[in-house]
Amino acid sequence: MTAKPPKPPLRGEAAYRAQKLEIAKSNEAASSVARRKRAAKDAASVNETAKRAQSEMKTLRGRP
Repeated sequence: MTAKPPKPPLRGEAAYRAQKLEIAKSNEAASSVARRKRAAKDAASVNETAKRAQSEMKTLRGRP
């Protein structure tokens, strides 16, 4: 079994395209994390609003 020699580094247009793809993958990963964090934050906000409304309704029921 012979080991293949390492590929030479990309140059010119090929290096530009490879770098561009790497950046796009990184941006997509960051966007995915941000979407998950935002969804969790929104869900927490909705739950807090519902709890607050429920609490308010409990205090209003006893009043005429």
